[in-house]
Amino acid sequence: MLHAHFKTETTLGTVVLAGPESDCHVVGLKLLEFFLIEMGWDVVNIGVCSNSREIAAAALYHDPLAICISSQNGHGLKDLALLRDHLNMHGLASVRVFVGGNLTVGSEKDPNRVREAFLSRGLEVIESFEQAEEVIRTIATSWRATYESVVSSESKYDISHVTEYELSPVT
Repeated sequence: MLHAHFKTETTLGTVVLAGPESDCHVVGLKLLEFFLIEMGWDVVNIGVCSNSREIAAAALYHDPLAICISSQNGHGLKDLALLRDHLNMHGLASVRVFVGGNLTVGSEKDPNRVREAFLSRGLEVIESFEQAEEVIRTIATSWRATYESVVSSESKYDISHVTEYELSPVT
């Protein structure tokens, strides 16, 4: 079953932002927040030094289209190792998680190996703010198409007055 969170004409949907547990670098996180707000998204920035439980709790409360993590100290893989498990425990398996920034320490900078390591934990690597916004917009478009398909089969619902909304599975 799907439920809709209807958005006003001024927002496209909700995105949760966070910095991983051991990372106190706030600049990249704030720049991503400003960028997404400027692009029309409702942003919930829970801040830096956020552990996996806190990020999952924010996602449960705010029901976002996506979660974006900004990591600068290179320890994000270790810090976020249990994030997907916590999301799954809360019934949020369908919420996509994107990670960007400085994702490694030392000399290991092979982007394919880094991407594979994060993907093995259910986290997707993004290369830029623009890529993050593009992927989130694609998710919103997909949810909108799914919702319109469901609603069109049940004529008792009139959504002609709604301009933007987000959907998520009911848990």
